[in-house]
Amino acid sequence: MSKAKKKAKAPKKSVAAKKAAAPKKAKAKTSAPMAAEHPEGMLSRMAAMREEMDNLFSSMSRSFGLPEFKMPAFDMPAPAPFTDVRFEVSETDKAVEVKAEVPGLAENEIKIELAEGLLTVKGEKQESREERKKAYHVRERRYGSFSRSFRVPESVIEEDIAAELQKGVLSITLPKRAAQKRRPKSIKVAEAG
Repeated sequence: MSKAKKKAKAPKKSVAAKKAAAPKKAKAKTSAPMAAEHPEGMLSRMAAMREEMDNLFSSMSRSFGLPEFKMPAFDMPAPAPFTDVRFEVSETDKAVEVKAEVPGLAENEIKIELAEGLLTVKGEKQESREERKKAYHVRERRYGSFSRSFRVPESVIEEDIAAELQKGVLSITLPKRAAQKRRPKSIKVAEAG
């Protein structure tokens, strides 16, 4: 009997049987817990996933000669401003520097406090825009806030802390006392007796 006939007579394995026969892969264990994701990041990922699904169904519909598939539109909420402010904190021998981009915030919308070695920076923005046109009326409001706290060294001179807001960048300078060098002290060893 030829090899071609032997292959034709062999029963075909189902997909489930092939999967069961395949060697199982060990699941990767993660030692660190996953960090909580920001809600706006999840919303943007959901919007991208929805767009991919719409494209998939549309291409399937076209391949079968059916009308294009369209899901009812829904608006994803716009990301709230100022909720994901990024900070840069650096330290030199003379000072600790804190910088943050806070576009659109005014000086009176930012609060900075130092208590028990903890620097806290808070900001809050409320925007309202009203526009009247011929046949419609539009009113939009946006709200956002942030709060971050940083531990600062004990050598910071609290009275000399300065903050400046320029072109949407908040800069906080926390001067430090110069490290005092101590002279080594000689200790005389006494004879036991």
